[in-house]
Amino acid sequence: MICSTVSDLPLFETLEQKLQVDVSVSLLAELERELLRLRCELAIDQWNAFCKELPQRGIFQVLRLGSLTLRRIKGSPFSFPADVLDIVMADSFQARPSAAYSAAHLISAWEYSLPSTRSIRARKTHLSREIAEVIRTAVKPRILILGAGQMREAADSIFGTHLQHVEFVALEPDLAASERLRHIYSQHPLTIETGSWNDLASFVPRLGLFDLICSASWLDSTDDAQATAWLGSAVEMLRPGGRILAANFTPGSRDAGWIEACWNWHPFYRSEEDLARLVVELKHPAIRGHAMFRDESGASAFLEIHSI
Repeated sequence: MICSTVSDLPLFETLEQKLQVDVSVSLLAELERELLRLRCELAIDQWNAFCKELPQRGIFQVLRLGSLTLRRIKGSPFSFPADVLDIVMADSFQARPSAAYSAAHLISAWEYSLPSTRSIRARKTHLSREIAEVIRTAVKPRILILGAGQMREAADSIFGTHLQHVEFVALEPDLAASERLRHIYSQHPLTIETGSWNDLASFVPRLGLFDLICSASWLDSTDDAQATAWLGSAVEMLRPGGRILAANFTPGSRDAGWIEACWNWHPFYRSEEDLARLVVELKHPAIRGHAMFRDESGASAFLEIHSI
């Protein structure tokens, strides 16, 4: 496909015109598919130029009505504000809080319904199930959440009244987020540490060993060398029979066009084969085996590493 400028994209322009008249979920889904097609067919320099130009076009006067894309038009790198992510993660759009949130931080119904936000919820749902299963089957389980945010994957389990035998540890790189965790879970069994994947090795002797170490997003944010480094440190922190569970967006993910063009988020993508290669290159003697699988959205692959 030859495309020198955004104006050479007639289908995109047609969708742009329609959306300025009616912001519907079906049109937005069509736009998401078109963005993915463009990302796959354009050369990388053309795609990057397209993403750079997009906030200047009329379509962003529509998209900016959503709090997630509003950050993009201001030139901000991708980041979900904590309260917005709470709404994205909610089991239903109607269940979102209302009075506690300002209008600037509320997401729109169409943002909640996008495949990209559904994919984020699918990650959370899968991790929540795995955490609950470890709590059900392990003896005095210890669970470490890497890049904890507000511990949404573990919230239901932590707030359970019968979990005195469970120990949760959160490692969160952002100091403000760590303080929010201390406030939210002040009456619950949670140890909070401030640090990034770079610091993980230094926590090995102090934090002890875990039955489950999980991460919803660190693989998305790290190149192969970095990912191998923190996976190696994480393996050192597993109890016998323990496991690591980490999610990663996959190449060709249906969400890729939207999250790069509209959210300005450019994760590292990995296939199941790429994830397996990380484990092979790790060559850690404590690894008993590994597995890869996709969550229900199909947009994310999970890497699961089992210790001896």
